[in-house]
Amino acid sequence: MSSLTSLWSVLDSSASLWEFTEYFGTVVVIVGVIGEYLAEFHHISDNESKRRKFAKRSTLVLIIGLAVELLGLVRTSQLTAHTIAVLNEQAQLARSDASTANKIAKGFEGQIADANARAKNAEAELASANAASQDAVAKVAHANARIAEANVRAAEAVKAAETERLARVKIEERLRPRDLSAEQQERITSRLKQYPATPYELEVDPTPEAIHLLRIIDTMLRKSQWAPHESARNDLRMTLKLESGSRVEQGVSSGVTVLLAESLVPRYNLAVSSLVVALREEGIETAYTFLPNSDPSQDNVHIMVGSKE
Repeated sequence: MSSLTSLWSVLDSSASLWEFTEYFGTVVVIVGVIGEYLAEFHHISDNESKRRKFAKRSTLVLIIGLAVELLGLVRTSQLTAHTIAVLNEQAQLARSDASTANKIAKGFEGQIADANARAKNAEAELASANAASQDAVAKVAHANARIAEANVRAAEAVKAAETERLARVKIEERLRPRDLSAEQQERITSRLKQYPATPYELEVDPTPEAIHLLRIIDTMLRKSQWAPHESARNDLRMTLKLESGSRVEQGVSSGVTVLLAESLVPRYNLAVSSLVVALREEGIETAYTFLPNSDPSQDNVHIMVGSKE
């Protein structure tokens, strides 16, 4: 145990070791930066998930390298400060020697020449110590500048990591299917029950995600005693039938849109507005607009569920 303690003490006080640690940290930073560059500007994989993982790991390597480099800089500064203290102590001792030599010279004429020589030697040592002290101060200033630079680079790395995280969150949000929990459905249904017998017809973009959301909306409307109707359109069209029995027209669209004929606004505007607001409050982006006068199915509230934008 004593041997390990002694070994650690030697390593901890070795300026060369901590300078090497600093250089090693710099190499790791360079590797991290290269990794981020490759992930951002070069096509390294067809798999987006692998590319993001590679970019994330490169950022982690960069942060680790900056931390190692910062540790080396801090320890080097500490050792330099210790060196300055030792040199200052030596300078003080040199001054003391010079003073002693002068006193001996006054008392012993025969030793004046020798004392003068020792004084000159002490002065030379003092000059050397002062020069070493100035060099150490310069090294400390350089180390502080390196620390400041490392701090800036660390902040940039953290900012890049946060930007990547926000981008990933946006992608996940865009890919997550729209859905409503049982509690959310209950809240919406309780609001729509105030408008029973409201006639409605459905249209859907025939994608699994849109059909799933349409089934939920149809279920809530039926529980609220709204009245499902088939479209009065007679042109060529394709429909599908839900488990509830609702006949749904198929069409290509995006998002959720509720349409109401202007002639029905006095009668059903409150019901439609409640539906739109309730869906928005539960996280389903919904638009409300007027049904074109050219549409032959003017007697129902039109609810269109398109693909997720």
